[in-house]
Amino acid sequence: MKSLWLCNSAVGKSETFLKQSLDTIGEISNVVAVCGSPCFGESNPKVSYGRFADRPQRLHHTLTQRLIGQDIRLKAQRNQCLIEVERALNGIKPDFIWVEFATTAWLAKTALEEIGVPFFLNVHGYDITRAFSSSAYKSGFIELSNQSAGVICASHHTRMLCQAAGVNADRLHMIRLAINAGLFPDVEPKSHEPSVVHFGRLTGKKGPMITLEAFALVHRRHPNAKMTFIGSGPLESELQSRVTKLNLDHAVRLIPAQHWQDGLREVSRHWIFCQHSITHIDGDQEGFALSPAEAAVMGMPVVSTYHNGIPEHVIDGTSGFLVKEHDFESMAERINRLIEDPKLRKEMGAQGRENIRAMCNPDKRLRRIQDLITTNVSGDVQHRQ
Repeated sequence: MKSLWLCNSAVGKSETFLKQSLDTIGEISNVVAVCGSPCFGESNPKVSYGRFADRPQRLHHTLTQRLIGQDIRLKAQRNQCLIEVERALNGIKPDFIWVEFATTAWLAKTALEEIGVPFFLNVHGYDITRAFSSSAYKSGFIELSNQSAGVICASHHTRMLCQAAGVNADRLHMIRLAINAGLFPDVEPKSHEPSVVHFGRLTGKKGPMITLEAFALVHRRHPNAKMTFIGSGPLESELQSRVTKLNLDHAVRLIPAQHWQDGLREVSRHWIFCQHSITHIDGDQEGFALSPAEAAVMGMPVVSTYHNGIPEHVIDGTSGFLVKEHDFESMAERINRLIEDPKLRKEMGAQGRENIRAMCNPDKRLRRIQDLITTNVSGDVQHRQ
């Protein structure tokens, strides 16, 4: 079986879900991959890199759309996507197409129509929240989803968002992300002083400023406590300025984005994983939120928020604590409780590791995706043969 894996997204060093997806499709089929930019900042010999999503919005694009009602920028992106896909396929027709993010499918609509084989949409967070601010995209998303062979959602919350938007229930499949504990680095010795860590891009929906405010309260009670942020992003300079403003330069470290294993090795040194995910002012939300689950696999208690899919894998009061969005005072209270109770940290860490290993089993995910593809593609392949 042959496939096309398609994604327009740039991928940061610490993000793993796209590489995981490509590897999974590669286990099921002979895959040709077209990606918008190099994964993890490095070129991958298995991936053809395109620039079909890189055209900036210009004034003449906006004026033309207002005057004649046509989005010529989108049309150009779709044509460029088709060219790059055809170049990568080199005359080979795939049996199915796997599309990461519905925003990719929106740009690849012409290519999907031209190739004319079953396609699957793997949705995440941005593409079913913030992106819906465009009514044209939202209606296109619903149309493409209902034409697809299946829409894959990593959480029940994500599935419900899609169905509420208008996607037919029979198109939606909840399949958890996989976490392969065997690939994790060795756990480093724990720091001597109380320590909290955040691992992820410094963006609005991950709430690094709110996490910092919570830690400032923790630090008042535990002056020897330390906080580490691992990651880069648009809020990096603002976060550093806030650290200085709060007189916490001696207690807070900002480490730029690292490769996945290096980042996790640093995470494992700390006592508590903390991520204050929120619905950003522009509507952007997390999807599954992989980093808290990865921390749990390493036996760490997690403090996070009641946000999108997080309550499905961080069990409040059992494997960690959850608070309401923006409630940094409650977050500080939960962190303090964990700092002061080593037995509770150990128990929650063990519960979290057991929960994630069962929930995010790689073999289970592979079987679910393989069954979905086989059910929707095999007959079509035989027909074409």
